[in-house]
Parts: sequence; structure tokens; C-alpha cells
Amino acid sequence: MTRPGGGRGPAGAVLVTGASTGIGYACAMRMCSRGWGVLAGVRREADAERLRAEMRRGGRQAGVFSELEPVLLDVTSAEQVAALPGTINGWLSRWGLEGLRGVVNNAGVAVAGPLECVPLEEVRRQLEVNTLGALAVSQACLPMLRRWAAGSGAGGGVAAGRPTARIVMISSISGRNAAPLLGPYAMSKFAMEAMADGLRRELRAVKAGVDVSVVQPGAIATPIWAKPTGRETWERGAAGAGVRTLYGAMVPAVEARIAKVAEGAAPVGLVADAVEHALCDARPFARRLVGADAKLTALLGSALPARWMDALVARALGLS
Repeated sequence: MTRPGGGRGPAGAVLVTGASTGIGYACAMRMCSRGWGVLAGVRREADAERLRAEMRRGGRQAGVFSELEPVLLDVTSAEQVAALPGTINGWLSRWGLEGLRGVVNNAGVAVAGPLECVPLEEVRRQLEVNTLGALAVSQACLPMLRRWAAGSGAGGGVAAGRPTARIVMISSISGRNAAPLLGPYAMSKFAMEAMADGLRRELRAVKAGVDVSVVQPGAIATPIWAKPTGRETWERGAAGAGVRTLYGAMVPAVEARIAKVAEGAAPVGLVADAVEHALCDARPFARRLVGADAKLTALLGSALPARWMDALVARALGLS
């Protein structure tokens, strides 16, 4: 793509939250390799420095704009979210772009534990990061997404009735099926699914030129499997006593099942494929399942009565 006034520039710019590792990192690198300018949201300066160093080592691809810029962004920080438009607009101006072409809401945490025992402050943290954080970032970026859709860089998409700017929500199969001990996480993803539907339909109704897609991965081979899930929180004090008394058999069964699922986790590149399609395709999907386990779970969930699914889950855990 040629910038206004000459010179090479990006095909568009995308913000990817939670881009330090895992799915966010893979999506950021994929879109960078496709000639996009990528703003990679990270929570720590150390992660920002690591990404900058990787870009320096990798150099620039011949003939392809290749730029990744880390942005310090805690999606639960009102101050950092408020500062986001100024930061993004600065890079858009530098790259010669009229607006932001895409947002990938990937930042997330996974809080685990029996809903009877998990401290409410942990559940609130789960929802603040995974759901409200995605909404806050989307709200902050929508004026820039509208500019892209309305500008010459979008090819006149609004006038032609084609949404050209994109918001991608990284949900989960847990947004369709709530597994035991993953209730807080599933709550946040079910809510994200509803948020995506509402936002997509609102933007369509007002012809904003912005579409919304949801990616629903199953088990994906990322560092998330090595991250703490909050067990150390709900095992302490009265909550921990309750877990041990009431759910003592369930906890090791679920942990063993999670370990088994992790062994067959799908490559992270499959999620990057789906995100690239959502950002670039003329007719993006509304939802896409990623991974054989996600597809099987969704199929069973849609075909079987809820009580049958309850029994299948119990059997899979050896608790039937």
C-alpha cells in the first residue's frame, strides 16, 4: 500500500490486546506479516521491550510493510483505556492512515473454582478483564474504526453497504458450554458472546461500517496452561475448607481432565487463521469454532438435551 504523499505504508492498522504471549501474540505476528501496522497491547514494560527486541532481530520483510508497536494497556485501567485513542491516533498519523481497521479483543484471564466457594472479588476480576475490558476497548476504538470505514482507505465501504472495519472477540467454547470448576470463566465468555451479538446488530442497524466476529477456540497450545487459575485463592481459609469438604473429589478429576485436553491442544496458528479471515474477508463470519474439541462439544451441546450433557460431563470426569 502506498501512503498518501508517497512511500510505503501498512494495509491497515489493528490493535491486539493481550499480545504478549499465546493467541494474542500469534495474531499480532500474523497480521504484521500480512503488511498491517500492529499495535500490540501488553500489561508490562518488560513484555513491550521483548516485542521490540524481536522486531529488531527480525528486521523488515522486503517489499512488505512490517511494523509492530507495543502499547502498555491494562484493559481494566480506566486511565490507560482513556489514553488509548491518543496513542493509536499518533501511530495512525505516522503511518498515513485515516482510521483504525481492526481491533482484536484477546486480553483475558481464567479464574477457576466451584461457584459455591470462589470469592466474589475473583469473579468480579474475571468479568472486569474478559468482558468489561473488551467492551471498554471497543468503545474507545469505535470512533477510529468508523473513520476507517468512512475513509478512502476503506474503499468507500459505508457508502457501498459493506462493513470494512472489524472488531474480533476472542471467546471460547466455554462461551457455549460451562464446564465444572470453570464457571467464572464461562460466565465471562457467555457475556462476551451476548455483547458481540448486541454490538454487531447495533452497528449494522446504523450502518457504521464496522462488523463484529467471534472466535471460539477449544484447547489451544499456548502458555495459558501453565498460568495460575486462582486455585491458590479459593483454597485458602473458609473457602478452601468448603472446597475440600464439598468438592474434594471433583477438583483432582477436573484437573486431570484439563491436563489430558492440553495434551491434544490445537496449534495456535488455527486461531490466527480465523482472526485473519475475520479482519480481511469481504464476508466475515459471525462466529467460528476452532479446534476439533470445540466443534465436537458444540455439536453435542446443540444435539443433546441439557440433562444428557450433564451426564456426559460427569462420566468424562469419572464422577457419574
